[in-house]
Amino acid sequence: HSKVDPSGNIVYFAKGPRTDSAEQSGINHYGIIDAKGTVKCRTEFRCGPGAPPAFLHDCFVTKDWSICIDHSLRADSTKLASTGYFQWDTSRNVRLGLFPRQGAAPKADPEWYDVGFPGFVWHCVGSSQDGDIVTCWMPIFTDDYSDVPIHLATEPHSYLYKIVLNTMTKEVLEVKKFDDIGPTERCSINDNCIGEVEPKYAYLMMRGPQEMYDGFVKFSLEEEKVVASVPYGHGRFGGEAFFQPRDNANGEDDGYLIDIIYDKSTDSSELCIWDAKLIADSIEPVARVFTPHRIPYGVHASFLTPKELETQWARRDK
Repeated sequence: HSKVDPSGNIVYFAKGPRTDSAEQSGINHYGIIDAKGTVKCRTEFRCGPGAPPAFLHDCFVTKDWSICIDHSLRADSTKLASTGYFQWDTSRNVRLGLFPRQGAAPKADPEWYDVGFPGFVWHCVGSSQDGDIVTCWMPIFTDDYSDVPIHLATEPHSYLYKIVLNTMTKEVLEVKKFDDIGPTERCSINDNCIGEVEPKYAYLMMRGPQEMYDGFVKFSLEEEKVVASVPYGHGRFGGEAFFQPRDNANGEDDGYLIDIIYDKSTDSSELCIWDAKLIADSIEPVARVFTPHRIPYGVHASFLTPKELETQWARRDK
């Protein structure tokens, strides 16, 4: 999950070369690619001694910082035939690693902030910055995830956390868990808020005892509460309520939420679209597109506008 800032820069984190020696040395990569495809900076770093995280799957971007997530789920190919490729290492807490975004990044480790407990993070919600104060929102799994039981009923629950850092004093100021809203994952915000504007709303998938997500909530990051809830109905499950801004939008939440829902009773799927501004008043989709066959669980990606597609086709034709 690389991030694109308002200037069109792509910020990314990635594992190093897929070799045993690189894995054991803990090499990871951080980089920025500008809108023209030029690499502005690329640097190697390590998430402490030993093997790197199993996944540098998602990240945060604020005005001044690019932020990666270190965690307790580790990859170790030397144990593939014994205890398995993934290891749950409770000696390694969740940590946030901050790289400065201005200028070429130095070839050194980022500034690390220890959250204080073991855990694993698949996806980030969003982040904001007010001077030296950086706030990061994310669901965190705190139970053993070494079997990686994604999309199974046995998958542990993750809960929303708010982490507040002081980049001047290098302290973690606040760690707040929102277990009252229930298990949540697969997060979406208005991507126009990445890097510069503080997001006000997040759209969080909700999960019961089943294998997948049975609805989503609209969560106010300012008020720290759920302002709307959309259940999918009995036996209906989705993958991600993706937010797409409306053209010439009036406000951050002026746009659409898109998800592909699978109905177990009919063994069929449909793409549903909700008006993000109106879901507090009506949870019914404004449009439904029925598909000719079932679409597997877990679909989540990006939305391309007709203009963006035309640009891609033009580059391909050249």
